[in-house]
Amino acid sequence: MRNKSRTKITKKKSFFCRLKYLLYTGRYNKPVGALLLMFPCFWGLAYNINSSVISIKYFILFLIGSFVMRGAGCTINDIIDIDIDQKVARTRNRLLASGNISKKEAFFFLFFQLVVGFMVVINFDFKLILLRFSIIPLVILYPFFKRITFFPQIVLGIVFNWGILLGYICNNSDFDIGIIYLYLSGIFLTIGYDTIYGYQDIKDDIIIDLKSLSIKTKKFPKISIGIVYISSYFFLVMSLIFKKSLGLETYIFLLLIFLHMFIQLKKVNISKNVNLMKIFNSNVFLVAIIFFCILIHNHL
Repeated sequence: MRNKSRTKITKKKSFFCRLKYLLYTGRYNKPVGALLLMFPCFWGLAYNINSSVISIKYFILFLIGSFVMRGAGCTINDIIDIDIDQKVARTRNRLLASGNISKKEAFFFLFFQLVVGFMVVINFDFKLILLRFSIIPLVILYPFFKRITFFPQIVLGIVFNWGILLGYICNNSDFDIGIIYLYLSGIFLTIGYDTIYGYQDIKDDIIIDLKSLSIKTKKFPKISIGIVYISSYFFLVMSLIFKKSLGLETYIFLLLIFLHMFIQLKKVNISKNVNLMKIFNSNVFLVAIIFFCILIHNHL
């Protein structure tokens, strides 16, 4: 009887251990990426809210959808990049690359996340569903871009900020130039913070012949990130001006956004990986500040 009891406990522990590994594969233990995906959706919603009740529903749906779809994206990335991850110091201990979970388990987990994501998407109208699915091919192809081009960050920017358009179309029938400016602002911001993130892997990426904007700009990182962040800031201001003239409260938020970008830029040092990760993580606060800037500017 004692042996049977011990066997059951071991199996239960093994199941929960595997579940934990799968959640780690989807990066659910590291919510920064999901939040960076979520807040652009919130930007789009805040840019033109018609009904607070409807918007609360959409905020909740985008919150759930962002975490699940980011998890699915990470799982796809790990499946495709398993051989590459084994050769990079920062990624060789990922669960799939290290052999702690199998490809079969990863595919099952991917399917589960996609089902949950689909359950979220069907709560929107048909136009948004079509817009949502139109970006999926680029999500799947994204991991391959670093094999063929030095500009995978641009593709990531297009994908990661698609939620701006999704959020906006929830309350509007057509796009205007203001939301396009905001989308461009998000793309440049993502290019900037993902380039900073990529500086951590430059040595390994060069050895295994992977390409990225981080490698292309390693000799002048501050200038490169500065140009990208200035572009993001410019398009953000343009999107706000298109909506209405800037008030004092908007200027205060814009100052905070500018200072945050400037501090990030000042701290960039490609030889200090710990600092690079801290800079990358700090963008959660930046995208949150931008959200409140848009919300207050457009609705006060």
